[in-house]
Amino acid sequence: MYKDNTTVANVYEIGGVKYTVVSHYVGEKDIDDVILKLAESSAYADMDAASA
Repeated sequence: MYKDNTTVANVYEIGGVKYTVVSHYVGEKDIDDVILKLAESSAYADMDAASA
């Protein structure tokens, strides 16, 4: 279905086991919204860490 779309493969190691995660870009998300949500999450996490 998405074989012609851009893909990115990342390898993650969890508990000594390597997992390959392949992400397919299908263009269904608004990149501005995604970046805003990531920035907000990061800022809130930083504030929580600083207040602890």
